[in-house]
Amino acid sequence: MEKLSRWTKDTLKSKVIPPYVITWKAGTSKPFISLTFDDGPCPKKTARILERLRKAGARATFFVIGAKAAQDLSLLADIAAEGHELGCHGYNHRRPQEQPSRALMRQELLRTNELIEKVTFRPVKLFRPPCGELSLALLYEIHRAFLRPVLWSKDTFDALGATPQNPRGLFDVTSGDIVLMHDRYAAPWLEVVLEQMERLELRSLPVSRLLEDQVFTVRGPAPNPAAF
Repeated sequence: MEKLSRWTKDTLKSKVIPPYVITWKAGTSKPFISLTFDDGPCPKKTARILERLRKAGARATFFVIGAKAAQDLSLLADIAAEGHELGCHGYNHRRPQEQPSRALMRQELLRTNELIEKVTFRPVKLFRPPCGELSLALLYEIHRAFLRPVLWSKDTFDALGATPQNPRGLFDVTSGDIVLMHDRYAAPWLEVVLEQMERLELRSLPVSRLLEDQVFTVRGPAPNPAAF
């Protein structure tokens, strides 16, 4: 797993949380990956991503911010109608250390899930923590909400200003990868990833569908609340 924050690294080192609780890559040798998009929806930019994915015949997972989604639920409907998956990315994009209480953590998860479920009529399965940062308290609330925490194995660093012309390190996708992009900045990187997929004969599936093809499971038990 690449470039984890110190906060998440400390969580993974905990004796309470085994590392297989958190998903960052699918354990498969089949020619499938997942394209994921964070921090949306963004009216014009998300629509362009959907158009490009449609042309490529690719399916993706969009981890949406509740406060943005609430402004226009039709954007969520457009994403779902194209066969893509919607996941929770929190309501206000707060990192664990910015949350004043576990109760508020849970409230933000459930509030965002309710918005998504109004559109999809299906329970939300996945959660991506803002900035990829996790704490024991957040992990406990994620599992209480029946969500699976998903990080990534390949990061475009698009939100940090990296471009295909000026990347941060090598970027090559392989089977099972979960690729991180952001609605607002994804356009140039999406072209790069789609070109690699075509050259390597890879297909993109929503994360939940990708995980169905794993040869081993990566989900573990919920944290022990006595640890907090």
